[in-house]
Amino acid sequence: MIQLCSMISTSYSTVMNRLKRVQELLCHDVQPVQPLKPRNKVSEKADAIVCITGIDSRNSIGADELFNFLFPNLRKEELQLDREAQGQYDWDDVVIVVKSNSVAVYCNPVNLKQLFPYFAQWENLTVHCLTEYQYEDQDLAEEYKISSFVAMLKGCKSVGVPYHVSGHSSSCHDICIEKWPLIQASALEEFGSGGFFTMVHDVVDVAPLLSTVYEHLDSITLRKIISTELTQFTHQWHMMCSTVGIAIDKFAGDTVDVSVGKILEPLTTYYSLGKMGNGNVEGLKKPFVLCGQNTNRAAFTAGSLHSHSEQRQVVAPLHMVVQSVSPCAPLSCARTYFLAPTFTPCQGEKLVNSGCHNLTVV
Repeated sequence: MIQLCSMISTSYSTVMNRLKRVQELLCHDVQPVQPLKPRNKVSEKADAIVCITGIDSRNSIGADELFNFLFPNLRKEELQLDREAQGQYDWDDVVIVVKSNSVAVYCNPVNLKQLFPYFAQWENLTVHCLTEYQYEDQDLAEEYKISSFVAMLKGCKSVGVPYHVSGHSSSCHDICIEKWPLIQASALEEFGSGGFFTMVHDVVDVAPLLSTVYEHLDSITLRKIISTELTQFTHQWHMMCSTVGIAIDKFAGDTVDVSVGKILEPLTTYYSLGKMGNGNVEGLKKPFVLCGQNTNRAAFTAGSLHSHSEQRQVVAPLHMVVQSVSPCAPLSCARTYFLAPTFTPCQGEKLVNSGCHNLTVV
């Protein structure tokens, strides 16, 4: 596993492909956010996707997720620097505007050094970077940032915003976007934006579409899965197997009683904690344990897995089907375990004890 991880490094061509997948979203229909007052017409497609990091977007987790997708491992690389270098890169001072055929980035002269290797291959790139003199003067820096932001969005009627983290089902309201400091400042008359942001632009929600982009498997995602998610995933699976193994080791007689909930507990706890804060998870693949008679076709229909998992067995099951799902990666595993011998040898009319014990799941 370690050798495989070392072979899959951060490829800047992969980073460029990630940007292209985000740009492709601008050709899809998107869901408008809830307006403060009715509009005559709402655009069906976004002209641009905006990513504002840090305090300028009130630490939006959706923007932070998009930034980490476009610039993977930046924060990880910072942690590997010596103590004197740690903290000098201000990732909260970055604005990205992605259009279908171009991209614009605002940054400061400090984090430009770290960002440049990532966006050096981006096509039709415009970089708005503070000068050293502007960077030292807070008022000049803020003025340049706001004017750059207005210029980056010039000509965009519909703007996509990743307000929530991917997988979150809650709706977004115009007032939530208007509370962002950079959005508020851009409405000032001196910057010539034309007024309040949500009055000038149709704000649309791109979080659901970005979820499909984040799930795409590339070399960077694969390395993360192998180095982090796979370790946690296999640990929870072994915990589930240990629960069954401990029950068998402590048998009394020929039958061992263990509940489905106890077998399933490590897998559901792992899944629920990972999905915490992501809103409605209905319709998503989930972990389950089905035993014996409950493994028929009807049990696998949508919405019935939970009810069938809780059904009591009429007779001791001879097998069980287990599925585990990672909450943070496109990773799942399903296995069938046989709880009793599928073939029992016999001598004449007398059955031979094979040494296997029945597991009664209640």
